Amino acid sequence: MSSKSKPAPQPSTPTSARPASEKLRDEAIQASLHLEQELAAAHRLALDFEQEVHSLSNRVVEKLEGDVSMLASTLNSLLSTLANRLQEKDPQLAELARIGLRSTDTLQSEVKAMLLALRKADPDVHGLFESMDRLTKEWRAKEPNIRFEFMCDPPSASEFGFPDTPIEAFTQRVAEAAIDRAVNLGGAKLVVISMSRSHKEMRLQVIDDGGPPAQSPGHHWKSLKQKAEGLGGALQLERADSGGGEALLKLDWQRKV
Repeated sequence: MSSKSKPAPQPSTPTSARPASEKLRDEAIQASLHLEQELAAAHRLALDFEQEVHSLSNRVVEKLEGDVSMLASTLNSLLSTLANRLQEKDPQLAELARIGLRSTDTLQSEVKAMLLALRKADPDVHGLFESMDRLTKEWRAKEPNIRFEFMCDPPSASEFGFPDTPIEAFTQRVAEAAIDRAVNLGGAKLVVISMSRSHKEMRLQVIDDGGPPAQSPGHHWKSLKQKAEGLGGALQLERADSGGGEALLKLDWQRKV
């Protein structure tokens, strides 16, 4: 009888080795993807935090330049006038007014120092140049059928610099009032806002092609004119050569360095 030969045994394949390596590879890929997701989330949080800090800085600057600065400047003017008027009638009350005057001077100095520190810490914090540019863009978005132009000399924020705090806040108020008058009262189709400064003087001019201003300005413009004079400057609202209105503000320049 012939016997059949048995087939030679095949080398055994380590069935557990391949699945284990694939499992390790999959785990490494998953860990890498998870790490990328974590990094992306951290990056988004960092950007959100940066935007929040920047927005907060701008809000603080707006408050300091607006409410706090204007209040301190107004109190300063009132106390100075009161001290002068009481000097002969009641010297003791005049001295109290002068004490208050020194306090408002200190407050203004502290506000200026805080603004300077904020601007050094965050160069993108809004100054007068950025505020005027932003104001122009806001009016363009609000009134798309009217042409608004903004020109500045020097032509950049860094070159223009930062004026003294009350000057900056007041200039913004005048610009807003002039544009509002040109659009809502004058019916202008073109409004040009120009701002310039030398080493001694800053000028803001708002010219429009609408109707001329009234011969007798309203209470708001009278108060703005008085405020300009209180800051050592001058404000005029007159008929422009084009027939529309022309607001011209001149203030002494005190540049921040």
